[in-house]
Amino acid sequence: MSLSYEGLIRPYGLADGPWGVPAAAVLIAILGCLGAIEFLTPDVVVGALAVLPILAAVWLLSTRAAAAVSTVATLLFVAAVVIEPANRLSLLVVGAALSATAATARWYAAGLAVVLKTQAPPPQTTPDGESDKTDRLPWDGRLLTSREEDVARLAIAGYRSAEIAQRLHIGRRTVESHLAGVYSKLGIRSRVQLITMAAASSITSPQHHR
Repeated sequence: MSLSYEGLIRPYGLADGPWGVPAAAVLIAILGCLGAIEFLTPDVVVGALAVLPILAAVWLLSTRAAAAVSTVATLLFVAAVVIEPANRLSLLVVGAALSATAATARWYAAGLAVVLKTQAPPPQTTPDGESDKTDRLPWDGRLLTSREEDVARLAIAGYRSAEIAQRLHIGRRTVESHLAGVYSKLGIRSRVQLITMAAASSITSPQHHR
């Protein structure tokens, strides 16, 4: 699947897709470049620029990937403190400020992710995972299979692919396959467009149930 705007603005937006690991690698590379510049210019504290890749990591990535980026940043700061005694106090202040900012950003991202999940109710499912057929999407539901409708509803409600897979007792790749089918049939290309279409159709309004 291609990278969409949703992945760049939604908390944990790259946590489930194929872009999570490459994004973490890019952010670590950026931190490495900043560390090299810091070491080559000991009279200038450029470590504050690390706030950009660190914030990107804690906002977009899974816990494991964000922790990897944060660990690299911490190691670089420790190395800078050891190598640059003249800037030690400045580096410690910058490091403390970045740590507090990153922790706050992660806390806010986690809270916002919960809010997004609760914006729309998930589909009602039977014990075998099948959806309640009395609750359909307001657009031409005949285009979608029953399982595609289930996946679409959870995606609109803000659930990530792994969470959808867990709720419907299917694999994450199966979820992505169903989403691709939904996008193709509805003539869209991303979850952002799916959510926009649902909002325009007032998908969460009870009067649209049938």
